[in-house]
Amino acid sequence: MSFTAEGTIEIPTEEFFNWMYKNYTPCSGVEYQYGVPRVNKSNQTIEVDFAMGTETNPKEWHVKPDFLKQWVE
Repeated sequence: MSFTAEGTIEIPTEEFFNWMYKNYTPCSGVEYQYGVPRVNKSNQTIEVDFAMGTETNPKEWHVKPDFLKQWVE
């Protein structure tokens, strides 16, 4: 038996970021911003850029992290 298929795998954004915060947020009292998740086929990982700050949210920094543009692009 043989078959082919196409589709989309969806993970609700809220569930994905809840998982991120639970597993990859090392400090409390810190504000984080994350980039767009992407697949790296060469090492079989999902990569997410991030920035964090204790006094201001990274999206409010004078020099903003470049990865924030990923959400617009």
